[in-house]
Amino acid sequence: MTFRVSKESGVKINNCNMKTVDCMKSILVLLMPGLVSIASAQVINSWTNATSGNWQDPKWSLGIRPGSSQTIMLTNQGWKAVAIGANTTQNFPQSLNVSNVFLGGYTDSFNVLLLNYAGYEVPLTAGSITVGSNSAMTILASAVNVTNTGNSRLEVGGTVNQGEFPAVNTSILSLGNIGPGIYNLTNGTLTVVTGYVGGAFTGQLNQYGGYNSVSTLRIMGTIYGQGGAGEYDLYDGALGGAVELHNGALMKQSGGTFVGSVWFDGTYELDGGLFTNANLAIPTTDNGYTMGYPAGRPSRGDVHLSGRWRHRDTDRGHFYQFRAIDRSRELTTL
Repeated sequence: MTFRVSKESGVKINNCNMKTVDCMKSILVLLMPGLVSIASAQVINSWTNATSGNWQDPKWSLGIRPGSSQTIMLTNQGWKAVAIGANTTQNFPQSLNVSNVFLGGYTDSFNVLLLNYAGYEVPLTAGSITVGSNSAMTILASAVNVTNTGNSRLEVGGTVNQGEFPAVNTSILSLGNIGPGIYNLTNGTLTVVTGYVGGAFTGQLNQYGGYNSVSTLRIMGTIYGQGGAGEYDLYDGALGGAVELHNGALMKQSGGTFVGSVWFDGTYELDGGLFTNANLAIPTTDNGYTMGYPAGRPSRGDVHLSGRWRHRDTDRGHFYQFRAIDRSRELTTL
């Protein structure tokens, strides 16, 4: 799998010299309000080299490798990647347990944190990881834990690429809160307690394989035209958990397996794969939110439900199923 880095935009932070500690603290405050106290209390250790290198290289502002009391920042000018590999996990494991990680870049820069076949025994562990504009995190055959507390979060306003069967765990996954956020899940496991797709900016989660286990996944739409819409596209692999579609949000499934519940205030398009649920509730609102393809395009997915069929007020609740295997016994429109 090859990932290409592009100059696609996100939130831009201008008029700031990112080489100064004061400015770095300002960026943390702007992009993630929850880090205000962290920026004051934690020691900031910033990557200083203008070119690519390894995580363990002596290219940090404090003159020491990352450590447990530090907020790690990769924000300086230039196009580069800082790599965490097998050598890092084997010889410098203590450097992979940090307080926070922040990625960002100038408009003419792009910074990548690359976990490059680092293995699974020593994960990159942090209280929070923020992927801001003009930056990306690519995780290949490695492990990432953002689970130090119940509020530990992977905040994405850039791009996260997950491939080569990694293991990513986070208490909170947020796409589109601090800038347009994209998460590409190719394979491996993504384990999330609470996920948000969409917010102040657009959010997109593309699942091409692997397993996404999420306790609650909230896909957000726009409110009176404000904010950025969220979208989840399931092409293959498996998704398990409770999905909520808010304010006209969109979930598309063209393959793979979805086992869980759906709360509707948006659109779920099932055009392939398998959806299995004990019950399915579709709200009856004047907005006419739908499941399936309302424009007549045939759906080819299977819907498995249990219980008994029930319909109420079907004038406004919509369920579309074409050329699909119906093993359902309960469908409720509320």
